[in-house]
Amino acid sequence: GAQGNLKRRGEGSRGKSDARVSNSIGRTAAVSNKVNLREKYMNFTTDEVIALLKQKVGSWQECMQIFHATPERSHSSRGYHALIKAFAKGGEWDKIQKGLKDMRARSVRITDEIYGCIFNSLGQLRQPQKALLLLEEIRHESPTFSSYRSAANSGIRVLAKHNYISEALEYFRVLHPINQLSRRKLPDPFTLSALMTACNNNNRAHDSLALFYEAKRVSAKLDLFIFSAAISACGKSESWELALELFYDMTSYSIKPDTISFNSAITACVKSKKWEQALMLLDSMGRVDNIHPSVVAFSSAISACGSAGMWEKAIEVFESMGAKGIAPNVVTFSALIAAFAQEGLWDLSLEYLESMQSRGLQPNVFTYSSAIRACERAGEWGPALELFVTMRKLGIRPNVITYSSLIAACGKAGHWRRALELFLSMYHLGLERDVVVYSTAITACEKAGQWQLAYSLFHEMDALSLQRDTIVYNSLISACGKGKQWPKALEVLEKMSDAPGVSRNVISFSSAISACARGGIWRKAISLLNQMEVENISPNIITFNAAISACERSMMWEQAIQLLRMSSRKGLKPEAITYSTAISACGKAGEWDVALSLFDEMPLVSLFRDTIAYTTAIDALAKSGQWVKALGLYQEMGNEESNRKIQKGTVNDDDEELVSRYISDLGIEIKGLQTEPVQRVVAMTKQQEWQAALDLMLLEMEVVTRFRKGDTGDSSGSVTSVIL
Repeated sequence: GAQGNLKRRGEGSRGKSDARVSNSIGRTAAVSNKVNLREKYMNFTTDEVIALLKQKVGSWQECMQIFHATPERSHSSRGYHALIKAFAKGGEWDKIQKGLKDMRARSVRITDEIYGCIFNSLGQLRQPQKALLLLEEIRHESPTFSSYRSAANSGIRVLAKHNYISEALEYFRVLHPINQLSRRKLPDPFTLSALMTACNNNNRAHDSLALFYEAKRVSAKLDLFIFSAAISACGKSESWELALELFYDMTSYSIKPDTISFNSAITACVKSKKWEQALMLLDSMGRVDNIHPSVVAFSSAISACGSAGMWEKAIEVFESMGAKGIAPNVVTFSALIAAFAQEGLWDLSLEYLESMQSRGLQPNVFTYSSAIRACERAGEWGPALELFVTMRKLGIRPNVITYSSLIAACGKAGHWRRALELFLSMYHLGLERDVVVYSTAITACEKAGQWQLAYSLFHEMDALSLQRDTIVYNSLISACGKGKQWPKALEVLEKMSDAPGVSRNVISFSSAISACARGGIWRKAISLLNQMEVENISPNIITFNAAISACERSMMWEQAIQLLRMSSRKGLKPEAITYSTAISACGKAGEWDVALSLFDEMPLVSLFRDTIAYTTAIDALAKSGQWVKALGLYQEMGNEESNRKIQKGTVNDDDEELVSRYISDLGIEIKGLQTEPVQRVVAMTKQQEWQAALDLMLLEMEVVTRFRKGDTGDSSGSVTSVIL
């Protein structure tokens, strides 16, 4: 064992000795190599060294060896430039920093070109943070970048390209202080266009336009790219007139518009719904030499038509593409289907979706989302769900817009449980539920009267730090109102006053007043109506209808009539339901003569007296025992309303309620009457044979009852299902 240990120890010693020898040989070889390199390059001129470094720029290791082996005279700005360029190409940031440090230590001037070379490399390597550090270093050496203007421009372009907008603007202002631009220090056009484009892409169109007009003020060189960026900024800020003004102003600078500038101008018309101007630009595009309308231009023109609700024009533009030999792409079809979605044309959306697939084009998430939105607008929740299932089978990941439209479709159809299931499934897909989605889900709960769930979602937004908007508050107020929770509705309305970025509007107050109506608190309803005037919010007829309804439920007929008159004084046109609610208020208070006066007034203000108006008027007369007048209205309605409906075949079961309410005090349940006996009842009422009229009505009801049970007996005369 001892001998074995000695043997192993001896082998270990020999191993260490061999390593030391090997290292020594390596160091000797390295020293020898350096000596050989120095001897090799000793007589090289500076130009020869730089040429060699440029030749070996692809290998920074070789360049570094050559540089250190060359005479000191070669270690000039030009020599370091070649070396740092090799480091930059290899992405060796630490080596670049060391090279700059050596230059400062040796008092070698770091030129504008050296810094520019580094910035170009950092841009290619997508290193905006390092570019930011280097710009700060340069600023420390030259606070106004006076000696490094070209390099600073390169650095600013790197920041702009990688969306460091605030920082890019800050350094641009160091180069060109605001309101201090002069013709001696004009902004670099490449930097200006890059910075303007970056601003446009980051929702800072106002900064983009400010840069443009400041450059224009000092007669800076404005090229095609700068103008295109300015036109695009106008489009993003919905300033279509300014966009067209800049577009046509290009000719005064001897700049010929290209496809990009045309596309930017057409796109500017989209958000402002200026479809005519968009089509005019599209038409003129084909008349400019060497410029042909692109698929982008056509798609934008279709979007412009769609945003303005001109879906027929959108189809015309789409079909004209074939005549010009331009094949529509996925974006074109998506724009067209979005135009249909705007108007709820779900059948056309599905038709063109199928046409798109038949051409071998695969719809994307935007296409499907638009089609689902079209179904939602039309109240077709079934097809919307089918589209959703199809896109999932195809592996297309839905986005927030998809879910918002689908949740809204289910909510409108009263399928609030399914709406909430979809809402919850977004979490499992990792989709961020934004304010729009929460608003849609709360609205779905509101439609179904699920105020507790709506309230829960409302408070859940706090946990996610989502700022609620006016729509969310309005939906919750309406949900509380429908759930007969008027105190909570008023509480939410009150909270809106202090909520940041939220303003109470006519919908907020109308929903709160409607909640008061359901709770029968008419004083508070009128108080809210007065508060609207204080906050300079103009009520609409829906607001007045809700307030009149609050008075009607509390039998405050005088206040109801006052509100009716007030709505007219404010220039609003009362609806049939406005009068009907006021008539009902009078009827409940026993003021049948006032009710009848309001009823007679309706034709004078060009309002058609519908079933509800007749029902409430007859009910008001019946409650006060005015049977003669009640039967008179019954006769009138039979001629004016029921006969019209019977002839058109538009009768519905809701009309039966009128007679049920009319003779409710007699305990008579009317299911339907025959047309001929109705005429005999009317004739008897004209002869004031009231008892005979009522007897005949009872007899007719007995016939109808037998008919519905299957025992028709004497079936002469047709049976109708409608009576007033």
